[in-house]
Amino acid sequence: MSTHVNLQSATWFRPIVLGWMMLCALSGIVPVAMGADVLIVMSSDARPYVDAADKAERTLKGRGHSTTQVSLSDADLDSLSKRSGAVITIGGDAAARLAKVLPDTTPLYYCMTPLPDRLGLTRRANTSGISTDPDIETQIDLIERSGIHGRRVGMLYRESSESSRALRDRFQAALPTNWSLKAIDLDSTGSSAAKSIDALFREEIDIVWTAADTAVFDSALVKALLLRSIRDRVPLFGFSHALVRAGAPLGVGFEPEAQGLRVADMLHAEALGVHEPSDTQLAINLAALERIGLTLSSDLKKSAKVRFGED
Repeated sequence: MSTHVNLQSATWFRPIVLGWMMLCALSGIVPVAMGADVLIVMSSDARPYVDAADKAERTLKGRGHSTTQVSLSDADLDSLSKRSGAVITIGGDAAARLAKVLPDTTPLYYCMTPLPDRLGLTRRANTSGISTDPDIETQIDLIERSGIHGRRVGMLYRESSESSRALRDRFQAALPTNWSLKAIDLDSTGSSAAKSIDALFREEIDIVWTAADTAVFDSALVKALLLRSIRDRVPLFGFSHALVRAGAPLGVGFEPEAQGLRVADMLHAEALGVHEPSDTQLAINLAALERIGLTLSSDLKKSAKVRFGED
């Protein structure tokens, strides 16, 4: 059973609240009050960002918070430089930008964000969030165990995106010494998906690696890349369960809505200084594996939490 207290009429409660707020101010703690306006800033209106933002918004509204959604391109940066209320960023570009614009005392919560340490988020005060960081070493191990011959990896990235460049650099650094990476910059082809994919498959590559990089991937590019990998019989390592379902032979994934829920939980709990990795699960598509003639080891098949293409 719960008891409702009318804080406006309970005059005895006001000194306690004021004292608590003063203590927070003196100690550097920035409370997120119930009913506070929460600003949700998306890097773009890409579908994964929208799904995460909508889930965060529904969750917070259900818990008494008021929210406003905006894309980074529509955000008033001058106003944000003076904002004190909590902000949620969806995507790496929004997180990187607002971490520089917002006052240090403003609570910042991020999700759908790669490499938060490289973006300075783990060093910023009053900041928490969930990354999309793939465990690259584990993924390389999965590729090694997959039975794919050769160690020449291809990927697409975008030089103009800080988070996309950081992801490329991290993957390059994690590769074993006898592996090579061919990274094609979409900006170098005028952002043409067709030209970028053609350039990638002109290289001698044994597998295409993808990650949850929305500076690169939209539905049209994903479809074109997948079709080309099937046509050329070059395996594609998918960044999502949906991509594996669509025809990538194997990959790992997470759900954007799950990230939206988790970041909303963090904000509601006023958790600051917490930086958590993404939940990822190995997925395989047995029909796609058969189509390209790739046979996985029995232990790798057993480790797949998600399986598609079974009779």
